[in-house]
Formats: sequence, structure tokens, C-alpha cells
Amino acid sequence: MRRWLTLLEIEWLKAKSFYAFSISIAAQLFVFLAIIFVGSNIDLNIQGVSAHPFFEFPHIWTSFAWLLSWISLFTAFAMLVIVGAEFGERTYHFQLANGLKRFELLGAKVLLAISLSLFWALVLFVVTLLFGAYYSNTVSLNDVYHGVEVSLFFFLHTFFLLAIALIISFLIRNTALSVLAFVVLMPLEVVIRTFLPDFVRFFFPFRALQNLAPMPDFFGLAVMNNPELAALKSTVAEVFAPIVSIWITVVVAVLYSLFSIIIIFFSLRKRSF
Repeated sequence: MRRWLTLLEIEWLKAKSFYAFSISIAAQLFVFLAIIFVGSNIDLNIQGVSAHPFFEFPHIWTSFAWLLSWISLFTAFAMLVIVGAEFGERTYHFQLANGLKRFELLGAKVLLAISLSLFWALVLFVVTLLFGAYYSNTVSLNDVYHGVEVSLFFFLHTFFLLAIALIISFLIRNTALSVLAFVVLMPLEVVIRTFLPDFVRFFFPFRALQNLAPMPDFFGLAVMNNPELAALKSTVAEVFAPIVSIWITVVVAVLYSLFSIIIIFFSLRKRSF
């Protein structure tokens, strides 16, 4: 156990030595807080249409999780840069020469991904809880329990995202090409999904990521206090209703993450540094 903690500490020290890592983490936190601070202070209330429900329990959990899920691309890019740079500087070669085993090299990166995922899940929980308590009229234990559930799903979302970044960067071993591949794969998957049945689309990697932090019914929340738009609200909710359950998505995300780690492990065994 102490060995793995030492490896994690080394990973953090290496990660912090890259300006791109520190800047990406700081940028993600700044952008997240900036958007919600600005958004919470813009209260448009036109004929019962208001943005205020976005910041009230229980809706605030899904609103903030969806927002942070997109901004988490900063952390994914940071992981791509770290792994690619270490290949370029032959850091892994020297670590193996100094006695580090290949599975420990991979395990250290997985621990770093888990740590980052825990950090962002904690940020989501604390920030959302504080904002929700401030803007909501009442706060119940059910609201807190719901927040724990959303935060756990977000932890898996972030880890799955970083697992995708890891497999791309370990297989390509070049920072620029890894970032390019990551950027291209997302829209490419969208194009491929358009030719497939709806049910099949939800099992693609990036679609599973979206399901873990789904987009809230923003229109429905905005018009929830306007009875005249109730029928339209129901129609929109049906259009954006998920086809698969969240627990199926959890299984898909876990399997994809494990598959990525296994592929990386076998690639490390077969390829030299």
C-alpha cells in the first residue's frame, strides 16, 4: 500500500512540474466558478420564464454536473499532455531502468486519474451544495442524498474520460497527435452514431459519457412556473428522455474503462520504450 502511495506522490510531483497540467486544472475550476457566478446573478423572469430553477434543489445537481462535464475536457487534455510529454522526454524509460515495473507505471497513472476524478466529484458536490442551499427555499436530506448520487456518477464520468485519454496517449505516444486524435474521435463518433439505431447509439464511449452527466431539461425548468407552456414542456421532456437507464450506462462505462486499462497494459508489455 505504501508503495502505491509513493508512486501516486511521484505522479503528482511530475504532473505539477508541467505548466500545462496546473494551468488546465486552474482553468477548469475558474471557468466552472465563473459561469455559475455570472449565471446565478442574471435572473431573467419574463412571463414566468426564469433561470432561477437551475440553481434550486434538486435541479441544480444535474445542471452543474452537466456544465462541469463539458469543462472537464481541460483535465482530459492535461492527461494527454502529461503522458505524451513523458514519452517524449523518455521518462518512462528511465523509470523502468531504475526498477519500476510496467504494471506499476500504468497503475500510477490510473491512481492519478482516480485522484483527479475524486477531486472534481468533491468540487461538484461542495460547490453545488453551497449554491443550492443559498438559492433554494428549503434543503432536505433527500437533496443531499441526490447530490451524493450525482457526484458518484460524475466521478465515474471523469474517470472514464481520463481512461479514454490514457489509452489514446499510451497507444499514440505523441502529445500533438494524441490531442488531435482525441478531438477528432468525438465528432467522428457522432457521425457514425447517426447511421445506427437509437438504442445502439447509447453504447458508444462518448455517448455513455454524456449519459453519466446528461443535459437537464433546461426548457422545462425555465417554464415550470408558466402554466400556459406546460403542454410544450411535457413534449420537450419526452423528446430528450433517455432510452437506457443510468445503471446500464454505469456498467458500460466501467467495462470501457477496464477494457482501456487492459489494452494499455498489454501494449506496455509488447512495446519497448
